Amino acid sequence: MLFLIILILSIGMAFAQDTKKDELEPHHIQVLRQLRAKVEGWLKDINDRIEGEDVTRFEVRFLEILRSLLEWVRDKMDAQIESWEKRPKEREENI
Repeated sequence: MLFLIILILSIGMAFAQDTKKDELEPHHIQVLRQLRAKVEGWLKDINDRIEGEDVTRFEVRFLEILRSLLEWVRDKMDAQIESWEKRPKEREENI
């Protein structure tokens, strides 16, 4: 799974139309947005599981490690998306 995420982060794909902004958005940015939503759901589930009363210490520690890994992946995806969002603005200012 991590390999797939890293592969998606590093490969640019064909352009596709974004319905929100009326401008072209790369396909890999759209995929990153969808993956970010999925990771957010996983993080919510992990947090709910950690807060549960029927969880052992070992399981809590494992879930905390998994949560920190998913938060790192989410931060990397956010950085990729934000860097792309800044690029068109910089191009418009230079013109």
